[in-house]
Amino acid sequence: MGSVLAGVTATFVTIPVLSFLISYMILRKVTKNKRKSFHISTDIMTLFLILSVNYLTLVIWEKSFLWLIALLLLVIAMITVFLQWKVQQDVQLKKVVKGFWRISFLLFFVGHIGLTVYGLVFRIYSL
Repeated sequence: MGSVLAGVTATFVTIPVLSFLISYMILRKVTKNKRKSFHISTDIMTLFLILSVNYLTLVIWEKSFLWLIALLLLVIAMITVFLQWKVQQDVQLKKVVKGFWRISFLLFFVGHIGLTVYGLVFRIYSL
């Protein structure tokens, strides 16, 4: 049972879009709400994108940059809090978390695509 769970998790980390598709299909049946299912699925995919970017850096450069990813997430959180304070003069935690998670999704999605392309090109040239 543990090896099956590890295999599924490794697949979702390697192919985060698969985690989005599967969670969206399941949540759509459960909630019967397309919009809510989409948002929850992107939240789930964000977690797998963060793990995927860490794994890709580990595979490409054989070095973990988890500390840099954590620092980047902290900077994104600080910028989100600052921007909300600047715009609304009041920091609402729910909006900060939502904005932080959405910016993280965009950033790590681009990072995942970029690292995947770079890794493929790097491996092709090293043959």
